[in-house]
Amino acid sequence: MAGTERFGEDGSEPEKVLATLRAADGEVRAFESVGVPNCLLRPAAGGDQLVTVYFREAVVILKANAESEKTSTYYRTGASAASTDRVASIYFHCRMTSPKKNVIVNARLERESKVKLSGEEAADNQMIVANAAAKSVAQRLGCQGSGLSKGAPEAISGVYGPR
Repeated sequence: MAGTERFGEDGSEPEKVLATLRAADGEVRAFESVGVPNCLLRPAAGGDQLVTVYFREAVVILKANAESEKTSTYYRTGASAASTDRVASIYFHCRMTSPKKNVIVNARLERESKVKLSGEEAADNQMIVANAAAKSVAQRLGCQGSGLSKGAPEAISGVYGPR
């Protein structure tokens, strides 16, 4: 998906992601709207990022509608999941026990345009990677009720679904 076999991941902040989500308070501030890079992949030789997976607390879950289904493919994972040309986004509920709280988490994968992929394969691959990252974070947070797919998420509506 990133166009290379070997990666460097400087810039990744998985511990900060977990700390930020554990501190979630239901009030998303403007500077938090992008999220924290859980995983930032670069070519092993250095250079610009190719794929980044961000996590943040969300206040609402963005769901499919007639307009968004013209440009996105929606998948069966979490509370809502969509993939477009270079972005995949998953919203899921996280019921934590330590600390005891319920939050909505948004996992967002962004793929740079340097990598020449398009179509159904790109949408599916982005969703597979985003879902794997979301499952890892949900597991480390101890989330209950995330609804994340155990395997490859199934396309259910939009540009490339259902199949």
